[in-house]
Amino acid sequence: MKILTLYDGNILTIVLVGETSVLLHTKESQAVELALNTFEDLVREGKITGFRNKVECNLSNEIKEILLKASEQDLKDANFRYSIVEPWLRGQPIEDNKIPKRTFRDWKAKYLQAQQKYGYGYSNRQGS
Repeated sequence: MKILTLYDGNILTIVLVGETSVLLHTKESQAVELALNTFEDLVREGKITGFRNKVECNLSNEIKEILLKASEQDLKDANFRYSIVEPWLRGQPIEDNKIPKRTFRDWKAKYLQAQQKYGYGYSNRQGS
């Protein structure tokens, strides 16, 4: 199964992970090589997020259109909200006290609604 990443609104496919670098392909099949530590830093910072190709292939045309039309800020906002909700999805305790509980409940509900409606919870419409 291919692993796709989302960076700055662009979908990249991870082709090869070496000992010191990661090789990615753009949707136009252009090669992008990043130092492994740079790639890991971008992941930690939430600038690169991942999802499996199986999910991407099963996305409805509506959700694909939503993601394609999303602005860079929409995607940054969605990535931030997902980074807050994601530990809860994995059953881990929530440690970010900077987010009001009501806001967190709203983001969880919108994630679950998008997941139920589209089969995919990540959406730039979570904040709408």
